[in-house]
Parts: sequence; C-alpha cells; structure tokens
Amino acid sequence: MDRRQLITLGGGALLAASAARAAPAPGPARPTPQGYLPRQPAPPPTGLAPGLQVSEFTPTGRVWRVRLAPGDELMSGMTDFSIAHNIKTASFTGLGGFSRAELSGYDPATDLFKSILVNEKCEIASMDGLITSDANGRVTFHAHVVLGLLDGTSRSGHLNVGMVNPTAEIFVTDLGEGRVETRR
Repeated sequence: MDRRQLITLGGGALLAASAARAAPAPGPARPTPQGYLPRQPAPPPTGLAPGLQVSEFTPTGRVWRVRLAPGDELMSGMTDFSIAHNIKTASFTGLGGFSRAELSGYDPATDLFKSILVNEKCEIASMDGLITSDANGRVTFHAHVVLGLLDGTSRSGHLNVGMVNPTAEIFVTDLGEGRVETRR
C-alpha cells in the first residue's frame, strides 16, 4: 500500500471508531404510556384489505402547472382546464390559499355529504385528487383538501367551492386513457 491508501484507510477506521463511541448503548425498553405510540411502531399487518384493486397506469408524460388568480373559483377553473386539454384520467396536487371555501364530508348515517363552510382566509396545506371522465366525456374534478386557518386549526374534506386568494398552483399529471371508477 502506498501512503495515500494508508491515510484513507486510517481516516475511515478513525471515523468508524468515532461513530461507534457516539452511538448510545441500547437501554431497556420503556413502557409506552396510554394514548401514545412507540417511536418505531410495528409495521401494519398484511392481508386485511380483501377489496384491494390495482390498476396500472403509465403516465403520458404530460404534466402541467396550473396557476389561478385571486377571485378565481378553483373547481370551475380546473374543470375548464381539464376539458380544454382533453384529460381523460389525471392525478394532481396543489397548494395556495382561499378567501373562503366550502368542503364536505361523507356521513354514512344519512348517506349524504355534510357541508363544512370556511368563511375566512385559509391556506391550502394539502390538496390532491383525481380528474376523470366518464364514457360520455363528462369531466369530474375530485379534490380533497386540508385547509389551515390563521388560528392554527384546520378543516378538511372534499372541496366543493374554493375562492382563490392570493393564488393557487396545481400540478396535473396526465395518466392517459385509463378509467378510474369512483363510487357515488
């Protein structure tokens, strides 16, 4: 070995020895208090989703960034975009803000969607969903959102109405001609 190889080998050994000294020794397992989960919970069990269905989609490579302006209604704008670009099936994610919004959540007791009004400035903390079209070409823009309110609380559900303020950006990935069946 030449001098450079020895220095490299020695430096690596020194780093390994240093890392071994820095790692804390594992101690006895502490009991997890009621209402808490362990830091590394057990992996989820398998075999509990007998209704699982899988459809493979190959994206067409078409990806858009759609930006909406203050006062635009997001659901209307995204439906217009989907029709104009002849989207059959796509996924999307987005962020931005609303001056007001109407969400809904499914209530199995009534088999209806309960309205959730948000009549204040809020931020889109998360938004994702699907754009689909039926056999007649009718487009559905199906969005789920989590909205952060200024007091730190949040509201979430299906987006029905979203008045953009100050902006919203949605990234749309075309999934091609496949059909996604949604239950109504």
